[in-house]
Amino acid sequence: LTIPGELIRLPFGPGNGLLLNDVFLPVLIIFWLVKKLAADRKFKHTLVGKPLVIFIGIAILSLVSSLRFLETNEVLTSSLYLIRFIEYAFLYFVTIDLIGKKDSPKIFNLIILTGVLLAIGGFIQLQIYPDFRPMEDLGWDPHVGRLLGTWFDPNFIGGGLAFITCLALGKILTDKKPKLFLIVATLLMTTAILYTYSRSAYLALATGLIFIGTLKSRKFLFTIIIGTIVLIPMSGRAQTRIVDMYYSAKSLISQTAETPDVTAQHRINSWKRAIEIYTKHPILGSGYNTFKYVQSEEGLITNIRSHASTGSDSSLLTILATTGPLGLLSFLIAYLLLLKHGIKNYKNAIPLGLAGGISALLIHSVFVNSLLFPHIMAIFWISAGLVSTSYSRTNS
Repeated sequence: LTIPGELIRLPFGPGNGLLLNDVFLPVLIIFWLVKKLAADRKFKHTLVGKPLVIFIGIAILSLVSSLRFLETNEVLTSSLYLIRFIEYAFLYFVTIDLIGKKDSPKIFNLIILTGVLLAIGGFIQLQIYPDFRPMEDLGWDPHVGRLLGTWFDPNFIGGGLAFITCLALGKILTDKKPKLFLIVATLLMTTAILYTYSRSAYLALATGLIFIGTLKSRKFLFTIIIGTIVLIPMSGRAQTRIVDMYYSAKSLISQTAETPDVTAQHRINSWKRAIEIYTKHPILGSGYNTFKYVQSEEGLITNIRSHASTGSDSSLLTILATTGPLGLLSFLIAYLLLLKHGIKNYKNAIPLGLAGGISALLIHSVFVNSLLFPHIMAIFWISAGLVSTSYSRTNS
């Protein structure tokens, strides 16, 4: 259901309506819980269950606290986003409970197939609808000539494909005879990422590949370098984006007189707004996903209908601003525990791929609100559940 992406939205619910997964997940969770309770099965001890529950608890407290300065209806609307996060996080527990060692390869292949279909959808969009400026009135960014796919955003689909590519590469590097499907899938997804012209996606993919190569194979690292040297010169626009990334980073780090491009400047301003909100609410934050309402109250934005208004251009800063330092810490602990588990078990395909994928997403989340993006959350928490199944069986 992540493949249709933003093409299908039901015209009710929080923000700009409900996604298909928003409707499907509650049904899945209810049936799972009823079946589990009827069978009197115990809940397994999971790798990141505790920090996830702690984060959700802090998010609830932050929302209650925000009633002091926000309207009740604004807090209630924001709580729907928290319910959405809980639903997607539930995929982690459902996967652990329902998917055994025998079925893990099937689910893994479905995730890779999802990435392939997203990439193909992106190529089709690039041919038939390359100019997204008519969609600006609906709150979408006016991208032109970039691969957006069904997610309607080059940065998000680039980050999602970078994560899935890392999963596929983990399998390729651990199999004695990698399947042709995985090799073709990796080439398709990498090409799709190239045509997003997303600097954050380029950086995420590079981080994930280097991480995997460092853990598993120096030969693979050498192949990455050669591949980059060959691929990047094939696209003048990709070269320009990489050069822009260098100068934007240089101007930000060294505070030179050189001005970043418009996109980078917008991102920097977004970071500043998040930090400003955090300084005014330093303990519990402004309240989970109240970001657009607080920005509007402070006069920092004028259009709360924009899809970009619900968070900062950084997941980490968004979580810090809305749930405070304890919320950010518990959230990061969940990711770092999964990363540690993946590194420890790097000789196995899915842990190796997930380790690379997490490193990619963490870097990506510095520049994009990708860790809270529904379609990425769906893929991520199922993948995390696949990795955690062996841990849960051992500690149940």
